[in-house]
Amino acid sequence: MKPVGLSSREVRPGLFTWQPDPLQSRLLQLGLGVAPSSADGTEAARFEALCDELVVVPSGEVSFQGARLDWGTARLLPLVAWRARGSDLPSTKTQILHGLLGAAMLARRVQDATAGRIVGELADHGVNCLVLKGAALGHLVYPDPGTRPMSDTDLLVRPEDLDRVAAWVASRGGRIGFDELRQVDRRRFRHSASVTLPDGEFDLHWRLLHDRFDVHPDRVLWDDPLPIRLGSVDAFTPRTAHHLVHAIVHGMRLNELSPVRWIADAALLAAAPDMDWDAFVVDATRRGVGALIARGLVILDGVAPGAVPDSVWARLSDNGPDHLEMWCRQTGSRPANALRYSVGGYLVGTTNWSVRRRLGTWPGYLRYIVDAGILTTRGGRTRRRARAAVAAGSAIIAEPLSPRGRRRLVSPPA
Repeated sequence: MKPVGLSSREVRPGLFTWQPDPLQSRLLQLGLGVAPSSADGTEAARFEALCDELVVVPSGEVSFQGARLDWGTARLLPLVAWRARGSDLPSTKTQILHGLLGAAMLARRVQDATAGRIVGELADHGVNCLVLKGAALGHLVYPDPGTRPMSDTDLLVRPEDLDRVAAWVASRGGRIGFDELRQVDRRRFRHSASVTLPDGEFDLHWRLLHDRFDVHPDRVLWDDPLPIRLGSVDAFTPRTAHHLVHAIVHGMRLNELSPVRWIADAALLAAAPDMDWDAFVVDATRRGVGALIARGLVILDGVAPGAVPDSVWARLSDNGPDHLEMWCRQTGSRPANALRYSVGGYLVGTTNWSVRRRLGTWPGYLRYIVDAGILTTRGGRTRRRARAAVAAGSAIIAEPLSPRGRRRLVSPPA
């Protein structure tokens, strides 16, 4: 498989069980303060060698040894820069890293202020939410929120609050990216949707895991959440053990953008003083993802040996549909992919369901994957095109075009 560290924004890994390439491992170990077994020289020398090979190109992207870093790999650099501050290197050597760190810290301050405002507005409308992923981890386990860059804010709400959230989004002139799906299907089979507001956007979650349709394990997340501060607003987030389950399961999914940041997340969560390994194992096995997490821990151990206690491994490896899940996380021919998405994805997602419930819900799942475009059929394409045409027509009616715009609408293209 082609390494995913350099110029790989367009590269789609064939298997989910990718390993970090040498550059990614190098950045992870520098950022986490882990010395590789074959390290030559001091940590300062390793930082200096890295700085000598980094260049910021005119577009603002970072180049390493003449090749552009993909965004997934480049997001490790602020954490590396934070640790490089203690390496006693001259500022002329580390100016690129320091510039990247400063920009990331500023971006996080703005993102946290926006996220805090959204959390506060939702609370004013009677909706409590938990902050997920980078927005929370930057405050929980990273040395500074800016050392954990993120592209958006992820918020978890209770499924029964979805209608209330939808009403609030509509009152703000926004849109949730599930309007085309039947309400019962989106609640049962989707786990999240993007929310676009006039002054920002965020990812709305009503179930923690994409890979499991059972909402019951999520109830424990609300029992004793941790407080964090987002901008000027007090917010809450799941406990460290639950974050670690989420980070590994989410990071192990197929992703066209190298998801290497989950390893840094997992390593820092594992080293957190309040990490409860018993709660971690209970949460993973209750969700039926133990075997998948055990595979992720193998990758984590390759980067940060000893991060996970030995007693944890044996308690996870036999839990969950291991072989079926591995098969579903591959890519192949179009017919094979369709079978994975339809049959395989459903069996994995309903791991904790009874046979009767599985059979009764199966037709609804088929309808959902067609309506959502996961499984493409001629009828599904026709329905989506019709919905798009109706949406475009509604937009034109709701917002009259200028005379110039009307001429463009009725005139044939040049």
